[in-house]
Amino acid sequence: MDSDTPTPSTRPWVRPAILVGVLVLLALGLKASGVEITQETVVGWVRASGPWGVVVFVALVVGTNVVQVPAWIFVLAANVVWPLPVAAAVSYVACLVAASITFEVFGRAGGTALRGIDRPWVRKLLEKVDAQPVRGVAFLRATMLITPPITVALALAGVRRRDHFLGTAIGIIPLLAILLLLGDQLVSWVSLWLGDGASAP
Repeated sequence: MDSDTPTPSTRPWVRPAILVGVLVLLALGLKASGVEITQETVVGWVRASGPWGVVVFVALVVGTNVVQVPAWIFVLAANVVWPLPVAAAVSYVACLVAASITFEVFGRAGGTALRGIDRPWVRKLLEKVDAQPVRGVAFLRATMLITPPITVALALAGVRRRDHFLGTAIGIIPLLAILLLLGDQLVSWVSLWLGDGASAP
């Protein structure tokens, strides 16, 4: 066997790629079974859970974030279920826990896979992350909340847990506030901008 032939241990993307594949299959399985995650369905599930609603909400955010479902759907649902202060607190905790768990899952699966890629743009990206990790994470969260692909990239870039946690804790506040304060109005604006509501009165 040629000693230069790459082995699984020298292919940093093997384990995270397998994990992503499994999660994609899981997400497709849920979709095929008729499980659709929308603001309305989340509201229904949480309200049906009674006093366990908060626990169910956090569990849903965490579980679906790992399979790459965006968290803004749940934030809008929280705004319907609870008064604003409660919705803000529950959404903040759920997003922080979800981002941390997704970060940990992919960090353990892929290690620092991005650092094994010898490409100039990857090296430049990693240099920026290394220079100011907390600020970089906070900026990404402020613009994209806990978008799963961003969390995966940060984990595979080898960002330290502490830096990721602090950056996320700080960065999610502005966008959470916007989503909670504007809520459905923001969705309407986006729909109009995309053309979905062009015929609406």
